[in-house]
Amino acid sequence: MGKNVRKQFAHQLPTEQIHQRVLSIAEQENESGSGSDKINFTRNGEQYRLHGSYSGFSVEGRLSITAKQITIEIELPLLARMFQSKVEAYIDQQAHNVLSSAAD
Repeated sequence: MGKNVRKQFAHQLPTEQIHQRVLSIAEQENESGSGSDKINFTRNGEQYRLHGSYSGFSVEGRLSITAKQITIEIELPLLARMFQSKVEAYIDQQAHNVLSSAAD
């Protein structure tokens, strides 16, 4: 059985601006990754379902955006648990990119 990584980030930006930034970063990541590394973001209201593969591992997760908070939860497969700290650091960096005022 895998393990969930859950991170929450407070924000003060308009939610639609955050949606645009999330999708822009997702598109950039998918363009720069190798052919088999691709994470799809499927939007349903204020939530996204994430699914795909990265570095040979299946990736599933959810991202939700509220007026004050972003929550991301990724399900790590058992074999990927050794990379949990790297996954968390990557999520932190991408959240910083999304929430940074320089990202306008």
